[in-house]
Amino acid sequence: KAVINILLGLMNPRKKLVNNIVDLFSADCMSFCTFLGAFSGIFKFMMCTLRRFRGKDDELNSIISGALAAISLLFDNSKSRKKFILLYLFCRSLEMLVNVLDKKKWLKKIKYFECYMFGPVLSYLFYAYMYETECFPEGIDKAFLSTSKPTNREYSMFEDIFQRQGKIYFP
Repeated sequence: KAVINILLGLMNPRKKLVNNIVDLFSADCMSFCTFLGAFSGIFKFMMCTLRRFRGKDDELNSIISGALAAISLLFDNSKSRKKFILLYLFCRSLEMLVNVLDKKKWLKKIKYFECYMFGPVLSYLFYAYMYETECFPEGIDKAFLSTSKPTNREYSMFEDIFQRQGKIYFP
């Protein structure tokens, strides 16, 4: 987050870079970096170790490595970031479940299934955004609000388009 703020600050020279550089070494940024480094390090170490001792590379190695790497989430102090990561993992676990069911031939292959799955997953995320606001870190609401609240210029553009289509669509 701090690196993105620094890059945005370089694009806009009127903003002060000192605060963004100080944010790079904040406790929140350090705890996130510790979590991310520990997660990837533990996962890779366990994958290599299990591959060496078990003598095979299969899904069980990934499951064990992922479960042990999840312990690194204890290094991150931000509760909202933990909940956000869990929301992401929930959506990925749904994808994994569908892939496993497809691989075992328990689920018939559905054309464009990803598109059909996008709707329920997005509705879950919007539910969490509306009623469980502590799940999302600050600042992510701008992306949601930009898709749902048109500016005055966009509103007038939509009004013109709909009025050209007929009064049925825009009373």
